Amino acid sequence: MNRLKLFLGVLACAGLCGCSWFDDNGVHMAFCLKDGARELARSTNAELTVRYEPLSGTNQIYYVEFSPDNLLEVTGTNGGSTTYHLNYVHVGKRFDLMKTNAATFVTLRKVDVRIDVVDVR
Repeated sequence: MNRLKLFLGVLACAGLCGCSWFDDNGVHMAFCLKDGARELARSTNAELTVRYEPLSGTNQIYYVEFSPDNLLEVTGTNGGSTTYHLNYVHVGKRFDLMKTNAATFVTLRKVDVRIDVVDVR
């Protein structure tokens, strides 16, 4: 029981300290979209393009998949998926993309009070 408490304590401290040990490419992309959505919401611009690179860099082949109002998945060395991005952006259609040794660019657009993902390249 004491070992379990110690493990849970270490786990909680690591999470509170912003430890990147728990990050994957899906969560990393979601945080990039969050930052972009916040920047776009504060600006007078109608669109903003967010540049994304996987956690281990672009020297790899990786896939990016956005499902409408659902999961975001990014494969690669630190592959992962999330729905966290849906707190900040709306995904109205499916986007599937394979990238080889290159960054991904996601275009965000203001639509009334909502921020939409309108292009992934």
